[in-house]
Amino acid sequence: GNTRLRILRELYAETRDARFARAPCVVRPWPGESEVLLAHLRENDLRGDLTYFDKACAVMGLRDLLAAERDGSALSTQEAVDCLRDRGYALSTTTLWYMEFVVNSLATKLPKALTAGLGRRDVERFCALERAARAVWQKTIGEGESFDEALTALCRRLDGEVWDESSLRDALEAEIADRLNQSIHATRLALEVELTGGGPFVLPRLD
Repeated sequence: GNTRLRILRELYAETRDARFARAPCVVRPWPGESEVLLAHLRENDLRGDLTYFDKACAVMGLRDLLAAERDGSALSTQEAVDCLRDRGYALSTTTLWYMEFVVNSLATKLPKALTAGLGRRDVERFCALERAARAVWQKTIGEGESFDEALTALCRRLDGEVWDESSLRDALEAEIADRLNQSIHATRLALEVELTGGGPFVLPRLD
Protein backbone atom coordinates (compact mmCIF):
# COMPACT_ATOMS: atom_id res chain seq x y z
CA GLY A 1 0.00 0.00 0.00
CA ASN A 2 2.70 2.50 0.94
CA THR A 3 4.68 1.77 -2.22
CA ARG A 4 1.65 2.38 -4.46
CA LEU A 5 0.85 5.62 -2.65
CA ARG A 6 4.41 6.87 -3.05
CA ILE A 7 4.35 6.09 -6.78
CA LEU A 8 1.05 7.93 -7.23
CA ARG A 9 2.44 10.98 -5.47
CA GLU A 10 5.53 10.91 -7.65
CA LEU A 11 3.41 10.63 -10.80
CA TYR A 12 1.20 13.52 -9.74
CA ALA A 13 4.21 15.68 -8.87
CA GLU A 14 5.69 14.93 -12.29
CA THR A 15 2.57 15.18 -14.48
CA ARG A 16 -0.01 17.15 -12.47
CA ASP A 17 -2.51 14.74 -13.98
CA ALA A 18 -5.73 14.61 -11.94
CA ARG A 19 -5.85 10.83 -12.33
CA PHE A 20 -2.94 10.58 -9.91
CA ALA A 21 -4.24 13.14 -7.41
CA ARG A 22 -6.59 10.70 -5.68
CA ALA A 23 -6.58 6.98 -5.05
CA PRO A 24 -9.70 4.93 -4.25
CA CYS A 25 -9.36 2.87 -1.10
CA VAL A 26 -11.41 0.73 1.23
CA VAL A 27 -11.37 1.70 4.92
CA ARG A 28 -11.78 -1.20 7.30
CA PRO A 29 -12.03 -1.02 11.10
CA TRP A 30 -8.73 -1.55 12.93
CA PRO A 31 -8.75 -5.31 13.66
CA GLY A 32 -6.25 -5.25 16.52
CA GLU A 33 -2.52 -5.85 16.83
CA SER A 34 -2.78 -9.63 16.61
CA GLU A 35 -4.62 -9.58 13.28
CA VAL A 36 -2.10 -7.16 11.81
CA LEU A 37 0.81 -9.34 12.94
CA LEU A 38 -0.96 -12.41 11.55
CA ALA A 39 -1.33 -10.69 8.19
CA HIS A 40 2.40 -9.88 8.16
CA LEU A 41 3.27 -13.47 9.05
CA ARG A 42 1.09 -14.85 6.24
CA GLU A 43 2.65 -12.44 3.76
CA ASN A 44 6.19 -13.28 4.85
CA ASP A 45 5.44 -17.02 4.69
CA LEU A 46 4.55 -16.55 1.03
CA ARG A 47 7.57 -14.39 0.28
CA GLY A 48 10.04 -16.28 2.50
CA ASP A 49 11.58 -13.06 3.82
CA LEU A 50 12.00 -14.04 7.47
CA THR A 51 14.77 -16.08 9.02
CA TYR A 52 13.66 -18.89 11.29
CA PHE A 53 14.66 -16.81 14.30
CA ASP A 54 12.69 -13.77 13.10
CA LYS A 55 9.63 -15.92 12.47
CA ALA A 56 9.95 -17.56 15.90
CA CYS A 57 10.13 -14.12 17.55
CA ALA A 58 7.07 -12.95 15.60
CA VAL A 59 5.04 -16.04 16.51
CA MET A 60 5.96 -15.77 20.18
CA GLY A 61 5.05 -12.09 20.12
CA LEU A 62 1.73 -13.03 18.53
CA ARG A 63 1.16 -15.59 21.26
CA ASP A 64 1.59 -12.85 23.88
CA LEU A 65 -0.81 -10.54 22.01
CA LEU A 66 -3.46 -13.24 21.80
CA ALA A 67 -3.10 -13.89 25.54
CA ALA A 68 -3.45 -10.18 26.30
CA GLU A 69 -6.53 -9.89 24.08
CA ARG A 70 -8.12 -12.89 25.78
CA ASP A 71 -7.79 -12.26 29.52
CA GLY A 72 -4.10 -11.58 30.10
CA SER A 73 -3.24 -15.09 31.27
CA ALA A 74 -0.50 -16.94 29.41
CA LEU A 75 -1.56 -19.41 26.73
CA SER A 76 -0.34 -22.98 26.94
CA THR A 77 1.28 -24.43 23.85
CA GLN A 78 -1.90 -26.29 22.88
CA GLU A 79 -4.09 -23.24 23.56
CA ALA A 80 -1.84 -21.10 21.39
CA VAL A 81 -1.92 -23.67 18.56
CA ASP A 82 -5.73 -23.84 18.75
CA CYS A 83 -6.07 -20.07 18.85
CA LEU A 84 -3.79 -19.60 15.84
CA ARG A 85 -5.59 -22.34 13.90
CA ASP A 86 -8.95 -20.64 14.55
CA ARG A 87 -7.49 -17.51 12.95
CA GLY A 88 -6.29 -19.38 9.91
CA TYR A 89 -2.63 -19.82 10.86
CA ALA A 90 -1.87 -23.49 11.39
CA LEU A 91 1.16 -24.61 13.42
CA SER A 92 1.80 -27.94 15.11
CA THR A 93 2.54 -28.12 18.83
CA THR A 94 6.03 -29.39 17.95
CA THR A 95 6.69 -26.39 15.70
CA LEU A 96 5.55 -23.98 18.40
CA TRP A 97 7.68 -25.77 21.01
CA TYR A 98 10.80 -25.37 18.87
CA MET A 99 10.03 -21.69 18.32
CA GLU A 100 9.60 -21.16 22.06
CA PHE A 101 12.90 -22.96 22.66
CA VAL A 102 14.67 -20.75 20.10
CA VAL A 103 13.38 -17.50 21.62
CA ASN A 104 13.61 -18.38 25.31
CA SER A 105 16.76 -20.51 25.38
CA LEU A 106 18.81 -20.73 22.20
CA ALA A 107 18.82 -16.97 21.58
CA THR A 108 21.09 -16.48 24.59
CA LYS A 109 23.45 -19.26 23.48
CA LEU A 110 23.79 -18.79 19.70
CA PRO A 111 22.59 -15.24 18.87
CA LYS A 112 25.00 -14.73 15.95
CA ALA A 113 24.17 -18.07 14.34
CA LEU A 114 20.42 -17.45 14.69
CA THR A 115 20.67 -13.96 13.24
CA ALA A 116 22.72 -15.33 10.33
CA GLY A 117 19.97 -17.77 9.44
CA LEU A 118 20.18 -20.92 11.57
CA GLY A 119 17.23 -23.03 10.43
CA ARG A 120 14.68 -25.43 11.89
CA ARG A 121 16.71 -28.52 11.02
CA ASP A 122 19.76 -27.05 12.77
CA VAL A 123 17.66 -26.36 15.85
CA GLU A 124 16.32 -29.92 15.86
CA ARG A 125 19.86 -31.32 15.70
CA PHE A 126 20.94 -28.97 18.50
CA CYS A 127 18.09 -30.19 20.71
CA ALA A 128 18.92 -33.85 20.05
CA LEU A 129 22.58 -33.24 20.92
CA GLU A 130 21.66 -31.28 24.03
CA ARG A 131 19.34 -34.04 25.31
CA ALA A 132 21.95 -36.74 24.71
CA ALA A 133 24.82 -34.78 26.26
CA ARG A 134 22.66 -33.85 29.27
CA ALA A 135 21.82 -37.53 29.81
CA VAL A 136 25.50 -38.54 29.70
CA TRP A 137 26.38 -35.66 32.03
CA GLN A 138 23.72 -36.55 34.60
CA LYS A 139 24.64 -40.24 34.59
CA THR A 140 28.35 -39.57 35.05
CA ILE A 141 29.12 -36.13 36.44
CA GLY A 142 25.82 -35.73 38.25
CA GLU A 143 23.74 -32.72 39.25
CA GLY A 144 26.43 -31.15 41.40
CA GLU A 145 27.99 -29.39 38.42
CA SER A 146 25.76 -27.43 36.07
CA PHE A 147 25.36 -28.85 32.58
CA ASP A 148 23.50 -25.72 31.46
CA GLU A 149 26.38 -23.44 32.47
CA ALA A 150 28.90 -25.60 30.63
CA LEU A 151 26.72 -25.83 27.53
CA THR A 152 26.09 -22.08 27.44
CA ALA A 153 29.80 -21.32 27.77
CA LEU A 154 30.68 -23.71 24.93
CA CYS A 155 27.94 -22.36 22.67
CA ARG A 156 29.02 -18.76 23.18
CA ARG A 157 32.60 -19.71 22.43
CA LEU A 158 31.58 -21.41 19.17
CA ASP A 159 28.83 -18.96 18.14
CA GLY A 160 29.27 -17.30 14.76
CA GLU A 161 27.64 -16.63 11.41
CA VAL A 162 28.67 -20.13 10.33
CA TRP A 163 27.70 -22.66 12.99
CA ASP A 164 28.71 -26.31 12.90
CA GLU A 165 26.97 -28.83 15.13
CA SER A 166 29.96 -31.18 14.98
CA SER A 167 32.16 -28.54 16.63
CA LEU A 168 29.78 -28.32 19.57
CA ARG A 169 29.64 -32.11 19.82
CA ASP A 170 33.44 -32.32 19.88
CA ALA A 171 33.57 -29.61 22.55
CA LEU A 172 30.95 -31.37 24.72
CA GLU A 173 32.79 -34.69 24.43
CA ALA A 174 36.05 -33.00 25.43
CA GLU A 175 34.37 -31.23 28.37
CA ILE A 176 32.82 -34.43 29.72
CA ALA A 177 35.98 -36.48 29.17
CA ASP A 178 38.07 -33.88 30.98
CA ARG A 179 35.76 -33.74 34.00
CA LEU A 180 35.72 -37.54 34.25
CA ASN A 181 39.40 -37.99 33.41
CA GLN A 182 38.13 -40.32 30.68
CA SER A 183 39.20 -40.89 27.07
CA ILE A 184 37.55 -39.01 24.24
CA HIS A 185 36.81 -42.35 22.57
CA ALA A 186 34.82 -43.66 25.54
CA THR A 187 32.97 -40.36 25.93
CA ARG A 188 32.13 -40.30 22.22
CA LEU A 189 30.76 -43.83 22.46
CA ALA A 190 28.57 -42.93 25.43
CA LEU A 191 27.17 -39.90 23.62
CA GLU A 192 26.52 -41.93 20.47
CA VAL A 193 24.61 -44.49 22.51
CA GLU A 194 22.38 -41.73 23.91
CA LEU A 195 21.85 -40.17 20.48
CA THR A 196 20.82 -43.45 18.88
CA GLY A 197 18.96 -44.94 21.85
CA GLY A 198 21.24 -47.94 21.84
CA GLY A 199 20.81 -48.83 25.50
CA PRO A 200 22.45 -48.02 28.86
CA PHE A 201 26.09 -47.05 28.81
CA VAL A 202 27.61 -45.33 31.83
CA LEU A 203 31.08 -43.84 31.85
CA PRO A 204 33.01 -44.34 35.07
CA ARG A 205 34.93 -41.48 36.59
CA LEU A 206 38.65 -42.28 36.56
CA ASP A 207 40.50 -40.67 39.47
